[in-house]
Amino acid sequence: MKIKMNRLALVATLTMISSTALVGCAKHHRVTDPSTGSVYYTKKVHHRDGAVRFKDATTGKEVNLQNAEVERISKREYRHGT
Repeated sequence: MKIKMNRLALVATLTMISSTALVGCAKHHRVTDPSTGSVYYTKKVHHRDGAVRFKDATTGKEVNLQNAEVERISKREYRHGT
C-alpha cells in the first residue's frame, strides 16, 4: 500500500512539473491578473517562487505578478491581442 501511495505521489508530481514546463516552453501566452482583470501577451514566461515574470509585448515593460493565470495561445490570438 505504501509503494502505491509513493508511486501515485510521484506520478502527480511529474504531471505537474511537465504541465508547468509545457506552459513555459510555448511560444505565445496570455497572462491574466485575476485581481485586476488586466490581460498581457508575451512570448516567454518565467515561473519563480510562485510568481510569474514576463515582458509585456504591448508596452515592452517587465511585469511580475504574484497570482496570475497563464494560457498557451495561438500565434493568431497573440497577434490579435497585441
